[in-house]
Amino acid sequence: MCKKFLNYFLVIKFMLLFTMSVSVDSKEIVEAEFTKTP
Repeated sequence: MCKKFLNYFLVIKFMLLFTMSVSVDSKEIVEAEFTKTP
């Protein structure tokens, strides 16, 4: 039970890190697109 909860927590932590990095990447891409267009 405890190990299952720990695995669940690690998965959530990994997903949060992944979504945060993806949103940062997409934000940088959007900013680059906006600055590229005159």
